[in-house]
Amino acid sequence: MGEVRKLQKKLRQIENLEIKISLTPEERFKISRKAELRSRLAELQLQLSGPQQTLGTVGDGKKEKMKRQVGRRSRQTAGKDKAELTALKVYWEKSKFRLRPLEGHNDIVTCVVAVDTCREHNSWVRTHKYTHLLSSQGPLVFSGSAEGGVSVWENRCSDRDPLRLLYHWNGQLTGCGGESGGRLTLSPRGDRVFLAYGRAWLKILHWRTGAMSRLTNHSSITGVTDCVHQTGGLLIGSCYDLANGESTLNLFSLPQCRYLASLTWPDAPRVLCFAAWTTGSGDHRWVTGGHDLVVWEQLPSSGKQRGDVTARRDSRLDTVLESEGDSEDDEETDGTDTISHIVRSSFTDSHPSRVTVELQITLSC
Repeated sequence: MGEVRKLQKKLRQIENLEIKISLTPEERFKISRKAELRSRLAELQLQLSGPQQTLGTVGDGKKEKMKRQVGRRSRQTAGKDKAELTALKVYWEKSKFRLRPLEGHNDIVTCVVAVDTCREHNSWVRTHKYTHLLSSQGPLVFSGSAEGGVSVWENRCSDRDPLRLLYHWNGQLTGCGGESGGRLTLSPRGDRVFLAYGRAWLKILHWRTGAMSRLTNHSSITGVTDCVHQTGGLLIGSCYDLANGESTLNLFSLPQCRYLASLTWPDAPRVLCFAAWTTGSGDHRWVTGGHDLVVWEQLPSSGKQRGDVTARRDSRLDTVLESEGDSEDDEETDGTDTISHIVRSSFTDSHPSRVTVELQITLSC
């Protein structure tokens, strides 16, 4: 009976989540397990309903009926998920943004952070970047290093021992070390950490188990990903094509990481950093940094005002997540050395004294 009560409690929580207007990625994942939990609950209830009639057909008929009901609910859930994904694709294909460049920097913008009521501050110490979140919503700290390693720390709120190392996954496991030419940037949420490190794909570290998977972020080997961000059920990865200089932002739905659309604009510069927030009405506000610092203001899709951004879809990005065992090793990919050279040259030739190695620390909410 204990497992039955736990399942019933989880299903009640899911029912409450489904009436919310805005959901976090963790809440969306919980809702996605609804059919699975219902199926398990039905099996347990069948086992607890009394002695099974093994010689007759009444019990068998009831069991078959319940199986059909579970199958029907699973198909209904799959159909609902597909309809929601289609609606999201249409929404972002019709999205419009107004771009406003900001003046104030005479050099490359390498980091940008959106501050909410002064709960977050950002500072540079020598060649390392530290991002401190003063919110108590999450007790975990994630750090990434130049060799591609990722560490997970527990915040102990102690003067003597403020952080305790929980997990460390080295660059050999993450595949983000070596001479990739890109900075390692992190975007943690729940049990996953999204990693961007100057390749045509995003890496995903399941930090509790060390399992790795990857998500295609560019249809060509000449594409590089400089930053990754999560906001409002969206995964956003920057994408820059070293072959033609085209820059885009690719949008994926969370938690399934399904490709939605790509956003670009004429003469778009390479995007090195990204920050986001939403207005009281739910509209998106973004800031991108690189050669330029630009504010993105989402406009009503039904309005007559013309946007500065073009939304399009690249069907070659309609791929599912790949485990590391399903794809070739990163270091064996053709053209890696050439790409690494171009990436390193892209921002360091004009600034030979620039230090490109950074340590990024951020908290999981």
